[in-house]
Amino acid sequence: MARVSWFNTKKVFLVSIIFTIHGFFSTSIFFLSILSEYHDGIFKQISDEYLKKDLNEKELALALMNETHNLLKPRLKLFKNKPKIGFRDKFLRSSDINLIDNRIDCGGYALVLGNLLDKAKYKFRFGQMSCSSNNLYGCHIIVEAKINGKYSILDPTFNLYFINQDQSLASVREVLKNWDNYKNQVPDDYNMEYDYHGMRYTNWDKIPIVSKVVKKIMYYFMGDQIEVFSARKYLINRYNFLLIILVSIYSLYIIFTILFIKKIFRKIEN
Repeated sequence: MARVSWFNTKKVFLVSIIFTIHGFFSTSIFFLSILSEYHDGIFKQISDEYLKKDLNEKELALALMNETHNLLKPRLKLFKNKPKIGFRDKFLRSSDINLIDNRIDCGGYALVLGNLLDKAKYKFRFGQMSCSSNNLYGCHIIVEAKINGKYSILDPTFNLYFINQDQSLASVREVLKNWDNYKNQVPDDYNMEYDYHGMRYTNWDKIPIVSKVVKKIMYYFMGDQIEVFSARKYLINRYNFLLIILVSIYSLYIIFTILFIKKIFRKIEN
């Protein structure tokens, strides 16, 4: 009777809460897994269409940028300034949704192209431009892809790339040094405020103190390469990023549950 009486109402309620939380974790992980699988699959299908073609490294990257521009431009025109729709659009928005509405303009173009480049096995990073008109970073977002051994500018918002005299694609460093020359290559609809006044790759001021500490730790391992480290590159599939976090937390929770159950059984035995 002592063993049975130990399972009073309070303990039963606590155990039920613990396993309800297990249900929440399991359902959330399953849901995010479905979203992540679809996200990666849709971008892979697009990139695979171009991987089938006989294109060199430069031609493939430009073809993927052109596809990004053509897919998203009409969607931006239709959905720009429209309010976000529901919980998923506000809090679980990933690059796949940009294929539908492209509400975030240049950031949306960059994320979609980044996903396509990722599926085509390019090294790439996102650049946050500063404009001379306000000297603030993030006035425009571009992509840099490693093409023929060099990171080159790809601006899917305007379907724009810059060409050097030797017909190679220009890098950010080259354009930063000689914008007055390269600006002659921009299309008619280009916003001339986007004048390559400066470029950064991660906003280390986004989370006060924490970001600076993380940067110092990473500098220890990466050295000066930290200045071209693009954190956003690792968030192109937000579902997968959240999935990794959730699985990590759930793993700790499983350990907690095992220890808690062992504690219960020890009390029963005593």
